[in-house]
Amino acid sequence: MLKNEDYAHIEKAKPEQIKLALDFIETLYDEDLSGFWEMISEIDKSRIYGLFEANKHYDPKIDFLGFLNDIREEVRRFYDNVKEDMGISQSARYTHDGEVVIYLLENVKASRYYIAETLEKVYPVRLSLDVKFQDGSFVFSYGVRIYDDEFRKIKI
Repeated sequence: MLKNEDYAHIEKAKPEQIKLALDFIETLYDEDLSGFWEMISEIDKSRIYGLFEANKHYDPKIDFLGFLNDIREEVRRFYDNVKEDMGISQSARYTHDGEVVIYLLENVKASRYYIAETLEKVYPVRLSLDVKFQDGSFVFSYGVRIYDDEFRKIKI
């Protein structure tokens, strides 16, 4: 269980962060697989493609869209409780790795305001910055993370 002190920084979420979290849930349950793919962070797209290539080695009949759809179904199961009647935290929690976490809450029918810490089941949407060089300048955009980076805990 993460507590506020586990984060590097907490501040009011920016409108684009909240919008991305809400758009992600909407897109996740949409039938359009390409929208889901476009919202995923570049690092997780790379991980998905690597997993696909590894699986293709053992099953040459596997196709990428079917593989991606299976992953989307797994992600849907995680967020099923916030598909409807979802609340969203107005705080952006920044990890020590530079990602932003926006909490979604289940069964919210009216606004809630917390003035003290409380125990509440949350569904985190993690955002990471993707960087591209386009038309002579760097372009930054958020992508949604769907995998945890356990490798960051490895000490060699």
